[in-house]
Amino acid sequence: MKTSVAVTLLLAFACVASASRELQTAHKAYKCEPKCTYKYEPKCVKEEVCEDVPKEVCHDVTEDVCKYEDVEKCHPITKNICEKKQKCIDVEKIECKKVEEEECHDVEVQDCKKVPEKKCTTVQNHSCQKVKTTKCTGHGKCNTVYEEDCRDVPHEDCKFVKVDKCVPVTKKECKPVEKEVCGPVYKDECKDVKHGKPVCKKVKVLEPKCEEVEECKDVTEDKCDFVKEKKCHPVTKPVCKQEKEKKCHFVDKCTDEKVKVCEECH
Repeated sequence: MKTSVAVTLLLAFACVASASRELQTAHKAYKCEPKCTYKYEPKCVKEEVCEDVPKEVCHDVTEDVCKYEDVEKCHPITKNICEKKQKCIDVEKIECKKVEEEECHDVEVQDCKKVPEKKCTTVQNHSCQKVKTTKCTGHGKCNTVYEEDCRDVPHEDCKFVKVDKCVPVTKKECKPVEKEVCGPVYKDECKDVKHGKPVCKKVKVLEPKCEEVEECKDVTEDKCDFVKEKKCHPVTKPVCKQEKEKKCHFVDKCTDEKVKVCEECH
């Protein structure tokens, strides 16, 4: 009984083993290829983006604020001031009288005389003379002949005539003239001398002479004027200007990426 069961098991095992080999052989004969498709999937990365942003920057600036004001300015000036005054001095007394004097001076005059002088003129004299010449005929025969040659010959004809000859001479010429002669006036000035005669001498007579004279002197005084003067004072005020500031931030940058998807073989 045990023997028949063992035989049955061996036969069953042999059948299973044979079936398994057949299945493996069949599986090797059939090749399985997977089924694939493509699809797009988003792929994102962090990317830094920077840009220039305008920014107002202010700082305090001190500057002078100026304006023109009227200011009185004075400066010394020198003036020449003149005034007229009467000024008198003692001068010699002068008296004038008229006298007649003979006044002479040299004058130049012409002294003329009649003198003989040779005067010549050119005249033409008509003069003729015989000249010997040779004349030939057309047959080659030549004869000597005399011909009269006349011409005008210039001739100088001179004679003496009396003409006036003048030469300059100097002579003294005098004539009476009336002149005014002026001179100082004298007077006798005497002094008493004790136990003797008075001593006298001639002295000039003086008289006052007055005239108006202008006396000038320099005077210094202040001259004042209003002038425009620049007055300045410091003022602080903010001064702003636009500057660019770089600012950055991260953004997601996504792209569609092509992905292959395959199904497994069963």
